This record gives sequence, structure tokens and C-alpha cells, in this order.
Amino acid sequence: KLPKSPQVVIKAFARLIQLQSFAHYRLRIGGSGPQFEALRALVISLKLEESVTLLGVLSPEEISREMNACTAFLHCSEYETFSVVCAEAVCCGTPVIASAVGGIPEFIDASNGILIRENTVPAWLCALKDLDPSHFDRTAISRRAGARFATGKVGLRYADFLKEVLGADR
Repeated sequence: KLPKSPQVVIKAFARLIQLQSFAHYRLRIGGSGPQFEALRALVISLKLEESVTLLGVLSPEEISREMNACTAFLHCSEYETFSVVCAEAVCCGTPVIASAVGGIPEFIDASNGILIRENTVPAWLCALKDLDPSHFDRTAISRRAGARFATGKVGLRYADFLKEVLGADR
């Protein structure tokens, strides 16, 4: 749903697979919502039925399997606060290509992904072409993300923040 912009990724992917060295790539899109039928129509209109799969709603286990199996997790959005789904991807060790919005640039960098400054088809196409899976150490990505987003660690940082805001440490 809005403010997500998966249609930008689909259009960029359509251009990508026209290039011979990327023709074998596949795009798998999870989720559903008000844009689902429009995305299906876009896939059909671009003749991408062989290359793009709309997976629909996935269980947490299915999401984990998809993230662990993919080359990269793509997240195009006009607005985010934190983006749990991007954090989940890096916890799985999956490099992330995402819009540089909200809290995403706080934990996605060159060591674990690519940030996109503008949500345009040319910008996304460039990022998709530039993605070199061998550049990323998936074990290190997962280890760093797991340490950063561990329940206890996040809970302590949140408690410290609340104390600071409420002046409880005075």
C-alpha cells in the first residue's frame, strides 16, 4: 500500500532483464493490499509473467525463506519511519536495495546494501545493474544486524531514550 512504490521496481526490472546478462533474473514480490491488482496488471502489460511472481500474503516462515534465498531485498518507498522489513532482511543476511527515506539510512549502507536517493525507474535500474552479490558477506550482514536489533539491546536503548525524554536520570 502507499507510500510503497513497487511499480517503480517492476518497471526498472523490466528494463534490466532486457539486457542479456540479466535476462535470467527473477523478481518475487510478497504481500498484498490495495495495489495488488494494479501490480498484476502492470506485470501482464509489460509481459513479465515469466520473470515476476506475485506471491501474495506470506507467513513469517515463508518470508524468512524468501529473504534467505534471494540475491537482494528491494524496498521502494516514498516514506518510512524505521522499516522493520528492511531490518528483517539484513537479519537474514540479505543485502537491501532501498529508498533512502526515514530510518533506513541509519542501518543500510555500502556494507549491507544500496540506498537510492530518488524513486525513479532510471535510479532503480542503475542500482539493480550495480548490484554485485559477491561484494556482500551475508554472514557478516546477519551477525551485525542480529547484534544491533536483538530484543534486549533494542529494549535497553528504548528504556534509556524514555529516561532521557522524561528526565528520569536527573
